[in-house]
Amino acid sequence: MAALALHDPKVRKAALGGAMALSLAAFAWTLWPQTSAPPASEPVAIAPPILPPAPVAPPPEPAAPAPLAAGLSTLVLRGVLASGAVFGDGASQRLVRIGRDVMPGATLKAIGVSHVILATASGDMRLAFNRAATAQAPAAPTATGQPAAANARREVAALRMGLEPRKADGGIRGYRVKPGARLPLLASAGLQPGDVLIAVGTDAIDSEERLFDMPQQIGADPVAISFERGGRTMTAKVSRGG
Repeated sequence: MAALALHDPKVRKAALGGAMALSLAAFAWTLWPQTSAPPASEPVAIAPPILPPAPVAPPPEPAAPAPLAAGLSTLVLRGVLASGAVFGDGASQRLVRIGRDVMPGATLKAIGVSHVILATASGDMRLAFNRAATAQAPAAPTATGQPAAANARREVAALRMGLEPRKADGGIRGYRVKPGARLPLLASAGLQPGDVLIAVGTDAIDSEERLFDMPQQIGADPVAISFERGGRTMTAKVSRGG
């Protein structure tokens, strides 16, 4: 029956038309644009923001020179001793010990070969022979970490508290060690309460000035000191090195 139908011109024409329609549809499908997923985007690196440079602080202003204590500009250094200095302000002159006021607001702090250091409310001042007072840098510490002037003042204070003058023939003939005195240098030489210190080296201890000069005379090298005990004169060596 199918073979007979194909011999029918109408049937054959319809079949041919259907085949052509299928071919055209397949061809059109191949030409139709195909859609695809967009490619994945890669991460984009973001550069850090550029910041302006930090402002530079201006250098500090130089410190102004310390003002002089009232009257210090007229003070004149006349001489230096181991434990004091001689000052003048015109026709008069006077001796001032370490730790004492040269004038109101200025204390004698330390003594050099040709100058002295004065402690004022504005800082330390240096006064030399034939020179005006100038600002002084802080004193270098000693091996114990304390300024040398402070050590000298403590030793002088200990001598003043631990010794008393022995007076004879209208003058001073040495200094007696008081009970309970704390005098490490003299104790290291063997002095005991009641002993009388009469000399350091070849210098007789016959005045307060000589007594207060003693700390300056004793250094690392042994120094002979003379003292009396029970009417006998004895000698010992003393030094700051032990």
